[in-house]
Amino acid sequence: MKIFPGDAGTRGGLLTDEFARVLGKSGIAIPGLYAGGNASVALLESQGAGTTLAPAMTEGFIALVFMYNCISQLFSLDSPIYTYRAHLVMGAMAATVVINKT
Repeated sequence: MKIFPGDAGTRGGLLTDEFARVLGKSGIAIPGLYAGGNASVALLESQGAGTTLAPAMTEGFIALVFMYNCISQLFSLDSPIYTYRAHLVMGAMAATVVINKT
């Protein structure tokens, strides 16, 4: 992955789909890996001050809604035990979500 420095963000980064899921080299989403903001490919061409903030908040929200929907589907399964693990990378911030149903 090539990354080019900029004054307000980066050029390049992780390629994501419409649900903020990181895509592998084959173009298929990597299960449990999400990215947004400066960690993903820039949505906007402008690199003015603050232009990375709105996309980061939006992509983070989209990723969390998608994760919530995945978790909701898992709770509806008859299986008594499962683990859901997801990682969200947002520039300088990262979060890991782990939910165990036992």
